[in-house]
Amino acid sequence: MSRFEYFRTKFTVDLHHQVQLLKLARFCHPIRMREIRPSIEDLDELNLFKCIGIPEPLIDLTALKTELPVYLALAQDINDQDFDKNCILPFFKTHRKELPNWGQFASLLAAQQISSAAVERVFSILKQAFDYDETQESSLNDYVMGIVMKKYNNRNNKN
Repeated sequence: MSRFEYFRTKFTVDLHHQVQLLKLARFCHPIRMREIRPSIEDLDELNLFKCIGIPEPLIDLTALKTELPVYLALAQDINDQDFDKNCILPFFKTHRKELPNWGQFASLLAAQQISSAAVERVFSILKQAFDYDETQESSLNDYVMGIVMKKYNNRNNKN
């Protein structure tokens, strides 16, 4: 499998759900929302978020749909040059009366920790454990051999 195929598979199959969540999270950015201009039906995809898609949701999807036209209208008035990611929550705070549900949704998303620290740690460990020139197959062989040796060496500890 080529590197390109590996990454294509990784993002379209293995990480499909996470990629979809990131795409949908753009709905909380007024400038992106203005560019995307989702329809009310497009908001149904927000059910992927646990805070919306559970039986007793924290965020009411119907309320988000009701507020959508107002949100799009308010987003039209924003100057692109003066708006960055640090302006998102203040935008919703300013418009909390018009967009209470979108503000709550944006706050919930902002509170989510999106960090690649765990992934970076895994790759760091792999980098330290294997030489750069080793292929995936030899790395897998080393891994299997290490597991077998560990189980063999610990076999007497179970008694």
